[in-house]
Amino acid sequence: MYYGERLNSISHLVGAVFALIALGSLLTLALQSQDPLIITGFTVFGTTMVLLYTMSTLYHSFPQPHLKAIFKVLDHVSIYLLIAGTYTPFMLIGLRGEKGLTILAVVWALALVGILTEVFLRGKLVKICQLIIYLAMGWACAFQMDDVKAALHGQSFYWLWLGGIAYTAGVVFYLLDKINRLQHAHGIWHFFVMCGTIAHFIAVLGFV
Repeated sequence: MYYGERLNSISHLVGAVFALIALGSLLTLALQSQDPLIITGFTVFGTTMVLLYTMSTLYHSFPQPHLKAIFKVLDHVSIYLLIAGTYTPFMLIGLRGEKGLTILAVVWALALVGILTEVFLRGKLVKICQLIIYLAMGWACAFQMDDVKAALHGQSFYWLWLGGIAYTAGVVFYLLDKINRLQHAHGIWHFFVMCGTIAHFIAVLGFV
């Protein structure tokens, strides 16, 4: 494993440990609330968080081409799941009602499209489509920001925004990695992803 891949695997191994701790915290708080929507939202968010960082760590850890190919697909699939999983508590608990469920349905539908694209299609055009789907999913609630802000407590709304900004800013380094214009760009991308996840975790805590 070359240095860049060690950096990539170790960075998201740290993320996986954080995700496990976060999942435990979310489940504890959710069960204490005895609210079915909080339990569902927190469980989905925490589980997809653990899945993403685990799959990413495994993908960057295996040097064998056949294993790397398998975990690459699982890594990319888990990105869609985490984006949709992150939406779940905000839409179920925050917006609740018809608006929240509509946005949530759209986001999970986009996740399904993205997953099918990842599994069955190949080529540069597909990669561009995947990035567009990532960003479309990530900012699907932008037109309902006033309602989202009203539903969140304290500083949670600003942590939600910071998370979105971190993920979006990280895309720059994701693209630089794809065109090999910056050394360790993928590792920097991982850092932005972890910052986004932490920010959204803090935002979700505002529901309890």
